[in-house]
Amino acid sequence: KTYSSVGNLKLHQVVHTEDKPFKCYVDGCKYTSKRDGQLRRHQLVHTEDRPFECNVKGCGELFKTNSSLKKHQVVVHTEDRPFKCNVEGCSESFKTNSNLKSHQVVHTEDKSFKCYVDGCNYAFKRNSQLINHQAVHTEDRKFKCYVEGCSESFKTNGSLKKHIKAVHEGRRYRCSTCGYISLDRSSIGKHLKRSGHESMTVYHVDAFNKKAEDQSVGQKNDRSLFPEDNKNNDVDEQGDDEDESDDELVIDDQDEQNDDEE
Repeated sequence: KTYSSVGNLKLHQVVHTEDKPFKCYVDGCKYTSKRDGQLRRHQLVHTEDRPFECNVKGCGELFKTNSSLKKHQVVVHTEDRPFKCNVEGCSESFKTNSNLKSHQVVHTEDKSFKCYVDGCNYAFKRNSQLINHQAVHTEDRKFKCYVEGCSESFKTNGSLKKHIKAVHEGRRYRCSTCGYISLDRSSIGKHLKRSGHESMTVYHVDAFNKKAEDQSVGQKNDRSLFPEDNKNNDVDEQGDDEDESDDELVIDDQDEQNDDEE
């Protein structure tokens, strides 16, 4: 590679060294980087600020960095996949060059990212996989849920994202009579059938409650509520446990959020 100035050349040359002099100052965080700019971007994970908002109509998602916003807009709001894998026989293509590079490691057997914990022999193809793995060796839960009113925290950013999606985003089914809430329609169908309540509301929420709105309003409680489930109705009626209280607010499957913590 060639550069237009000595300064830019020196900035580039650090990629060829193992020296990582820039250390995160947050207690318990072992992150180090080769460049000051990388450290500054990393330190945003320890803050709650999300000043960069997507301006695509109907989106409004917030991000900690401008680069994260730009990546989101490419990945979510465009269909172009200009980065193609050049490995013979592979037809995969990607929206970003970083996704292409991440994919290409599947074509190698090299696992150069090794866990440094004594007695642990795990090794990985990607540094991100190693970072996620190392969380099992610590009790730190530095990734805190940023949704207002939620105090959950997690060992990895991946676990946090899964929690956000499972608990704070997506479709919800609410009984219009008693307020029972379910994350899946089979449970709300069983509830309506048991209770004799006749209608429900389907609504969507996102992590910031910006898009929470009713999408459709109740239907009669009959066998046509969920046609594809009708064939299982007789079995469900015989096998259901009577452990559900119809006069309580119940959120089904909320323990999904903890499946991937460890």
